[in-house]
Amino acid sequence: MGNLSEATRRRIAALNLLAAIAVAALAIFDVGPFSNPPSQAERAQGAVEGFFADAQQRDFKSACDRLTGAEQRAIEQRAGSIAAREGLKGCDEILKAFLGDQLAGTKITKVADVRVSGNQAVVDATLSTPGTKGGQSTTFHLFLIGDEWKISDFGV
Repeated sequence: MGNLSEATRRRIAALNLLAAIAVAALAIFDVGPFSNPPSQAERAQGAVEGFFADAQQRDFKSACDRLTGAEQRAIEQRAGSIAAREGLKGCDEILKAFLGDQLAGTKITKVADVRVSGNQAVVDATLSTPGTKGGQSTTFHLFLIGDEWKISDFGV
């Protein structure tokens, strides 16, 4: 570095500083080589949280999309003749008619544990429902279908 002028040394120092700032920004904003994709446990938890977020917004179609096909059919079968008599078709209409207000007011107050084994996951959570004091512990079972976690045991 003995042959470099003072101006050249300052330019090199400035470029080093800019490079360090750029690397720090990538790390802070969790992008580029520093990005950290969510784990399967986080994705499974997100599916359960998304279900209740959809219900709170009264978007029961999206809420039903977070359930496995078998669980959607189970909800439809449980509603059975009452749903048919009232002209309700599909999981979303049934949830809206029978559980709409209850689901819209239900919130996850705590996620106690998330366990993933292969294509199955279990989310233990505490729910706060309208009209009750304290929380109710609930366990949700999920399956990884394609690239999405779907709730396979909703418990209605």
